[in-house]
Amino acid sequence: YSNPWFGSSGGCCCGANSTWGKARTYDPPKYSSLNFVSGDAPETVDGLAPAEYPNLESLPGAYTPAAGKIPVVIIDTYDWVKPQYASHLTPLLDALQQEFPRFQGFDTDSFYASDLNADGFFDPVYGHHVFIAEIVHRICGDAAEIIQMPAMTNFGISLDTTVGERLTAVEEMFRDRADLGADGVIGVVNLSLSGHTYDNEPPLAMSRPIERLRKKGWVVVASAGNEASCRPAWPAAQREALSVGAVGPQGIAPFTNHGGWVDSCAPGVGIVAPIRPTNEERTGTSALRPLPPEHVPGVPGRDKPSLVEWSGTSFSAPAVAGAIAKLAHRKEQTGIDRRQALSDAFYELIDDPVLGRIPRLGTVVNQT
Repeated sequence: YSNPWFGSSGGCCCGANSTWGKARTYDPPKYSSLNFVSGDAPETVDGLAPAEYPNLESLPGAYTPAAGKIPVVIIDTYDWVKPQYASHLTPLLDALQQEFPRFQGFDTDSFYASDLNADGFFDPVYGHHVFIAEIVHRICGDAAEIIQMPAMTNFGISLDTTVGERLTAVEEMFRDRADLGADGVIGVVNLSLSGHTYDNEPPLAMSRPIERLRKKGWVVVASAGNEASCRPAWPAAQREALSVGAVGPQGIAPFTNHGGWVDSCAPGVGIVAPIRPTNEERTGTSALRPLPPEHVPGVPGRDKPSLVEWSGTSFSAPAVAGAIAKLAHRKEQTGIDRRQALSDAFYELIDDPVLGRIPRLGTVVNQT
């Protein structure tokens, strides 16, 4: 399974039901994961390259989305080499170094996003966000505007406060835009990450921004996690989030989390999508090497874009996010306003009682 991300340093949490429970002090959630499992080595395909998508961290002020498209914001790993993200990585690295001895020695002043620990190998979850974006694009096509928002290192590690900050940034980027309607812009957020807390209550740093986004009309899609457990994973188990488990060609994925808190499931086994070339030079003279096969799910050291096969609820979630955006866009073209279009798409894909369901995995969504 994937590497952990470290939780926040204490605080309060409250119930995930519509009536919030009494807040109480709790120990911090220790770690969570980007929701993928290791796959076989990928094939290489000449001339195949993933698209480039706008990144909110590099866009100052309010962001104006493309007209007529549904924004799909992917909060995930960092782009493979963007030095301007140093200020965002520093608090993550500080937390890691305090908690995990194996992360001692990371250079927070001169990091390299693809090789955070400067060991000469690409980090284990390199390309995770690109892979997810390609899944959304494959389903939506031009119906959605895919926007990347970095929140996790390429070790699959973040703070819950960092994820919460990015969720708040989504709200702030799109609100107070009179030219875009009373509610500003609303769309879909994809969170292919999850974690547990000691008392199985949601961390406030993430739960409150998700609650606000949902009230505004956003659909927040979150992967259920890969521990094959019924234990609630956050933020997927939050009432305002649409949680997604995984199925495969032979039925329920053996790794998927499950339970009454899982709303839906989608294909998440043996998913294939392209990632960018992996021969980016670190110093201009020496190219980074790929990790050994036992450390990374199919990232070869090649100068060509590659098709990668990955499995996990990380890749079920964007399938559902893309399906909702695609259907909402289609409805919006008939004259329905954005909020109603998203609500109708949610009902028709998730809540309609005539839809097929798997016990403890929810509605089956299989859009192409």
